[in-house]
Amino acid sequence: MGALSSKTPTPGHWKSRAAGNYPNGGPVRFPVPDEKVSWSVEYEGYNPPEYTADRVLQSPIADKDIKSGEFKFNALDGKVDRRSFIGSYSVIDGVPRNPVGRTGIAARGRLRKWGPNHAADPIVTRWKRTGTGEKVIRDEKPVLQFVSIERKDNGEVAIPGVSGLVYVDCIYQSAVVFTEGHG
Repeated sequence: MGALSSKTPTPGHWKSRAAGNYPNGGPVRFPVPDEKVSWSVEYEGYNPPEYTADRVLQSPIADKDIKSGEFKFNALDGKVDRRSFIGSYSVIDGVPRNPVGRTGIAARGRLRKWGPNHAADPIVTRWKRTGTGEKVIRDEKPVLQFVSIERKDNGEVAIPGVSGLVYVDCIYQSAVVFTEGHG
């Protein structure tokens, strides 16, 4: 299996299949070569570690254990929208499958919900300007600035946003992220 990188076009979710440990102290991912991502391709011996982060298990807004059997997948489940924007997904033995394919981890990882985990990421931009109000030009193009944050959980630069939204005021929740940070 070749190394995954953002410069190499790969099917599906290359970042969520990155080799090595799951972020923030999780287990080592089971390797998933590009040609084995799709569930329609046989992958003999595929046995990813089951992992759900402690912060998810302790969260009062996270889903209960999958064994509770209380979930309505591919549907609006009370106030939780378990429909995927990319279409219906398979549910095998009561557990939803990632519709994009294998990731090398079983269970939720750092996600609060079983099935889709929706997020809203508003993008705020402006043209960079000089002190006199003129647009800054670099290589004959105006310079676009955007709002970003440094994530508290992993130190990565990210677009501020909120996840797990269902029937809430996205504008208000996004404003909270700008003032309180993102973890």
